[in-house]
Amino acid sequence: MSRSRWLVILGLGILLASWTYLFFTTLRMLPPSFLSLVAYAASLVGFLLGLAGLAECVRTRQLP
Repeated sequence: MSRSRWLVILGLGILLASWTYLFFTTLRMLPPSFLSLVAYAASLVGFLLGLAGLAECVRTRQLP
């Protein structure tokens, strides 16, 4: 698997993990804490990693 696809998969995984944490915090299943700020930052990092991987796929024309 190419590097660009790994970036997209990694970004999606980080994004989904942070959204899951924030969703459970919203439902008050997890207490709000400093980890909420970390989850927001991880959401941004995951989005940017996925975007960078997608841009690399387009640049090298590796789209399926």
